[in-house]
Amino acid sequence: DYRRARRRAQRKRRQFGLPRKAARGEEEPEEVEAIWEAAHARNAPRVRRLVDRLRGLWVKAGQYLSSRPDVVPSAYIESLAGLQDGTPATPWRKVAATLRRELGPSWAETLHVEQDPIASASVAQVHRGWLRNVEEPVAVKVQHPGVDAQMRLDLVNLSMLLALLRRSDPEQDW
Repeated sequence: DYRRARRRAQRKRRQFGLPRKAARGEEEPEEVEAIWEAAHARNAPRVRRLVDRLRGLWVKAGQYLSSRPDVVPSAYIESLAGLQDGTPATPWRKVAATLRRELGPSWAETLHVEQDPIASASVAQVHRGWLRNVEEPVAVKVQHPGVDAQMRLDLVNLSMLLALLRRSDPEQDW
């Protein structure tokens, strides 16, 4: 999609008698800018869906990018902004399995945990709970299953991606 947009933008620039690529800091003609905005509008929701599916480090990266209008186009800011407080929760059956694995099979005898989380983020989610023996409220933070291994792998992949981006566009500050 971006290759097509780049070709269309280059053709439009030639129609205006401009070089194929704008110089760094040069304003694009309105028609060329519209081509790029349309491409960003199509692709930003795709990126958001992919980030939601990949979770972990990619959610963190999306959260960071959603706060950087100086780095990414506004379509991405808008699409990724929901990551600040709208990360999908892990289903209760997986949360209960994590509690059983981490706290032992009888965890429910000492701790009551509400099934619906009060918050979910890139690495973990938080549930309201109570210690049964003293009726004391507690916050129970449960890491999403597999997120630790996935984040290690994601860091390797991100490093390779940035290396490719550096080679493909050395003028950009990656």
